[in-house]
Amino acid sequence: MKLEPKDELLDEEEVSGKEYLLAKAAEQGFVTYDDILIAFPEAEENLEELEDILATLLEIGIEVN
Repeated sequence: MKLEPKDELLDEEEVSGKEYLLAKAAEQGFVTYDDILIAFPEAEENLEELEDILATLLEIGIEVN
């Protein structure tokens, strides 16, 4: 999945969901559940994927609010 963020930090270029979350984390110091759902809108339909995303973020020290 590719996103075209409107965020100045992301410089209007297309990025993957993972890159989007990492950029948001760098900008904000954390990511929100809304950020996750923007990056991975299908995650609610696949709880296993959502759990994997959350676990990965926590493992690399990114706080989820």
